[in-house]
Amino acid sequence: MFPMHTNHLFAEVLFAGGRRHGLREDELCEDAAGIHFLDGGAIFFLADGTSDEAGIGPFSSRCLANSLGYYFIESCLENHFFDNNGRRSPKKIVDEDQASFPPPSPLLRRLTMEEGADKASSADSVPPLQIVSIFNDAWKRLSQAWEKEFGFFIAKEENREQARKALAPYNDPKNNKSGHLLNFSATFCAGVLGHKGRSLDLVKIGDIDVAIKTKENSMRRLNSHRERLFVQLISCDKKEEMKLVFPAPKYKERSYEDVEFVVAKSDGVKLINDDLSFNLLSGGKKENLLRFRKLLTKGYDKNIGDDKAILYLMYME
Repeated sequence: MFPMHTNHLFAEVLFAGGRRHGLREDELCEDAAGIHFLDGGAIFFLADGTSDEAGIGPFSSRCLANSLGYYFIESCLENHFFDNNGRRSPKKIVDEDQASFPPPSPLLRRLTMEEGADKASSADSVPPLQIVSIFNDAWKRLSQAWEKEFGFFIAKEENREQARKALAPYNDPKNNKSGHLLNFSATFCAGVLGHKGRSLDLVKIGDIDVAIKTKENSMRRLNSHRERLFVQLISCDKKEEMKLVFPAPKYKERSYEDVEFVVAKSDGVKLINDDLSFNLLSGGKKENLLRFRKLLTKGYDKNIGDDKAILYLMYME
């Protein structure tokens, strides 16, 4: 964990492995998070694998969260910010032929078509709602990679048998179909924070807790959404034919202006009082930052065995 400073923007990511996963030393923790700083702001993400889902071979909810983090980073570095020579890429913000789930919203199309849209090439701006196309691209990359890896995995008979045993019967009343199913799931949050207007564009799936404070409004909490991001292993005909299915993720785009700070944490982080804890960052002074940072050393529930991750970004006045 290393604090970073860009144009008076301070950010930090903290992790802790949960005790209940102590016997699975071959895997990374199920939380993955990161921050990438740009000339005009920062892009961040946090993913949390769901603990109550089983795994099979190299595939698990824990692997899903880490894989999504990897392909999110890959999409940022290879497809949206840099060309093959390491230069900033002038690629369009939205490619409607590639952004298939969900399709670009009217707001996204309008913002990207406005006069210049302050041009993505401007050094002091971050393209509006770029986070949507980055997430879509990351999900597409993950889907293609997992399908390829699963093909290699079930090429061996012992792995096919292992997969058959892991599948559980299911019935789908909507389509009147039955078969066998194994779920891998995760929750996810990602955003672009731009220096110009201190704008935040955000996508969120699941119960990752997000707090956003703007200059003109009280702190907003985004912690009630219960959706998950799923990958499903399904089969029919006595489990002989198996395939991975990638349901389109469901999320809502959110945008904010004049952001003072944003905090995101996985459900393994339980603070004594969330609202009071987050509001320690209000004011933008170094004292506010240090009070909040000190709280993170002892002001959380240490008895929770889940993995923990928290990230925050704060503009310093």
